[in-house]
Amino acid sequence: MSNKLKEDVPDSVQAQARLMARKELEARLAELNMTSAGADSYGALLAAVQAHIAQLRDLLERAFLPCFSSVCISIFIDVNTTTDLATREEERVWVKRQTDGELDDTRLTEGLTGEATVYKRRGMAKPEPGRPQVK
Repeated sequence: MSNKLKEDVPDSVQAQARLMARKELEARLAELNMTSAGADSYGALLAAVQAHIAQLRDLLERAFLPCFSSVCISIFIDVNTTTDLATREEERVWVKRQTDGELDDTRLTEGLTGEATVYKRRGMAKPEPGRPQVK
């Protein structure tokens, strides 16, 4: 609607439209068991995280383009939550002082002196008790 048409609307109609909008807002807040102060607080919090929500939505849309629905997202969240929260028996670490594998940069001087155990490779090791898990 153009600004010219908005200016041509009589004041009585604008007042009636505002009154109807207030009544609808009060009805919606009553449905949600929320006061107008609560709605203002919610609006402020929502405005603070709106950009993050949009970024996450874009990321999920790109990741699940063929099946972007609440079902796919809930399955994705459930699967990732259970695997992240489940304790792992073993975690991947660098096993050092190996005779083959990738060259360990921290043992170059030992390699120059003729030592054979200057390599490292990925392996599984049990985490130390009480140590936080690292992904």
